Amino acid sequence: MMKTNDPRIMHDILMALGYMSEEFAPEIQINYGNIMLEFIIACLQYPALKVQYKAIQCLQNFEKGLMEHREVTVMEKYLPQIMQ
Repeated sequence: MMKTNDPRIMHDILMALGYMSEEFAPEIQINYGNIMLEFIIACLQYPALKVQYKAIQCLQNFEKGLMEHREVTVMEKYLPQIMQ
């Protein structure tokens, strides 16, 4: 499902990833962080603003779960792409 271009599906996936990032932190970020961050970064560049906004919220939830558990290193290699 993460390879879709349908903005509604992308929005819903981001919503689910955001919830899972809060509930299952830091395990989900550590074990599946690469897959999640690649999808979130792709959504940050999607033309629909609704998808971009949800990607930002999802990224905040992803990062919040890591900060609470002091596992921030998961995001380090993705920071240049996120900051674009």
